[in-house]
Amino acid sequence: MRQPRETQFGTYRLHPPLLFASYRLGDVTGAGLRFFPWDITGVEALLINAYDFTRPKFRRLLEAGWNLQAHLRSGARPVMVDSGAYYFIRKARIDITPEAVLHIQWASGADVAVVLDHPFLPEAPDRAERIQRTLANTERAFAYCKEIAPTVSLMPVVHGATEEELQYCVASILRLAERYKVQLQCIGVGSLAPLARRGGGRHAVRVISTVRRLLPADIHLHCFSMGSALNMLLAFAAGADSVDSQSWIVSAGLKLAQLPGRYVWRAAPREYPTPEAFNRALEGFVNHLWRLVNEEGFGVRHWDTGEAFPLDSMSACRAYAEMLIDPQGNAHVHWRACHNLWVYAYEARATRAAIHADCLEAFLQRRLCGTRYYAALKEVLK
Repeated sequence: MRQPRETQFGTYRLHPPLLFASYRLGDVTGAGLRFFPWDITGVEALLINAYDFTRPKFRRLLEAGWNLQAHLRSGARPVMVDSGAYYFIRKARIDITPEAVLHIQWASGADVAVVLDHPFLPEAPDRAERIQRTLANTERAFAYCKEIAPTVSLMPVVHGATEEELQYCVASILRLAERYKVQLQCIGVGSLAPLARRGGGRHAVRVISTVRRLLPADIHLHCFSMGSALNMLLAFAAGADSVDSQSWIVSAGLKLAQLPGRYVWRAAPREYPTPEAFNRALEGFVNHLWRLVNEEGFGVRHWDTGEAFPLDSMSACRAYAEMLIDPQGNAHVHWRACHNLWVYAYEARATRAAIHADCLEAFLQRRLCGTRYYAALKEVLK
């Protein structure tokens, strides 16, 4: 299906497929994270949002000299700055300019700046206008970059729900890049998040695989906001080189925990109809965790210290699972968030290993078989 390859973001050379861990500024400690979890979870790349810098606290930090190492603890990882366009998905207009967004992105010190686009919901009646607005913003961003020569790579974004729209959008972006002499290293695909959340996996993979087919092979393809780890694998199957997701912490706040090849588990006894129903769900999580330990050597950590959490028995797996549970309140968000992010990073690495071992198809079938994503996978594998 795929061959091993290398991609570059700024000074960083990485091997797809990749996860960009999406992070909302202030979630340490505002959303329950005790510290930045990048090192402890093995994350390889980060995504932040330019929109966050419009909030007074972070605007002041940016103006005073925002620093990725000091304020994000990014380490030796590429950082992508999204445009914040998703906040306008339900609005007919965008009240910020692509130049203003690019200025924020440049000032952040990030490696990749996402061009201001205008995503849409599947039922949007103004889809054509939003695509045109995205292309107009792309041209303005290319022209502005030619004028100021920022030290950041631009990532334009493709939108479309039909083959015709996707062909038009890709061709227009490539033509603009040629006109403004922009050397494109990466292109994103947007408007996928609503599809991912609404069970539109088959449509989403058609969009991703179509864009991959239309692009030159050396251009890195990124998919925005793909949601769960299972959705991430589906994007990789369709040809995505990277995805981003904030679900690792959003789902943690909803008391959800993920495992490779499995739907989320709700670690909240009070949200089950009976204690017996919760115990059955808990046992399902523990059994699956133990199977992963035995079949794949899957491991976890103590998410306060980073030390290995020994999973040498079913009872140890149960003890670990109990560390994710919140009987009431939300005290264990940090543990669930780190656990979820660890699972995402593990699955990205496992996909990469399967590509190198030339067994990607078998790996994806094993992971997605028995899930609602399997039909979409079979369509990709035709």
